Amino acid sequence: MAVERVSSLDKALNVLLTLRDDGTSAHAVGDIARATNLDKAQVSRYLQTFSRYGLVERLPGRQGYRLGWGIVALSQQAFMSRVLTMVGSHIRALCRSLEESVFFSVREGDHAVTLTSAEPERRLYSRSWNGRPFSLVGSGVGYVLLAECRDEELRQIWEADSGSHSWERVRSGVDQAREQGFVIVRDEFSEGISAAAFPLRFERNGQATLVGALSVSAPSERFERHCDAIVSELRDAAARLRTAISADPT
Repeated sequence: MAVERVSSLDKALNVLLTLRDDGTSAHAVGDIARATNLDKAQVSRYLQTFSRYGLVERLPGRQGYRLGWGIVALSQQAFMSRVLTMVGSHIRALCRSLEESVFFSVREGDHAVTLTSAEPERRLYSRSWNGRPFSLVGSGVGYVLLAECRDEELRQIWEADSGSHSWERVRSGVDQAREQGFVIVRDEFSEGISAAAFPLRFERNGQATLVGALSVSAPSERFERHCDAIVSELRDAAARLRTAISADPT
């Protein structure tokens, strides 16, 4: 029985992988059956099961099937898992070098979330926000993540923030991210804390895609003394990560 179950799983996965070659085009049941050397009834049962889990999508009429949203979600989770693995080692090294807190954050709707961070062994450092959503407005991370927004979306996010910052300041922060490729904020997100943030991107097929933001924060007095080193090392770390993520086959 165990051999038969594995064989059935192999056949089902073969059906799913047949749709992988061109995830945007529809495939008729008959075409899939011929490609997998299975009978149409068996292929149809597999597709119906995959459809219930969102792994495939049945198009209206007789257009056939294509890969569904469930596959996209699984792919995104696998990709982000790989990104976090690579980011983790880089931010720990950066933390050791600078002896300051280092963060990797992503955008979640109209908020940002820090997914992972590294903190030095010292008394005075900014606290971790791992897993806690925070406003995109008023932080270097937020301005970096908002830099690719259209002005209409940017204004909607600002208005939803209850006016904690002026529109002019928000536009200035986003413009800074767009023009110079990074942002420095001083005593803005939190009193007595300054931070620098760089975008983290990867390249596929000649296109750069924003993944998240790398940032370093520290008590403002200490940040000012080491600002040049923080910006330089943070820029280098973002560049190395961009290369590593872009080269990863996943």
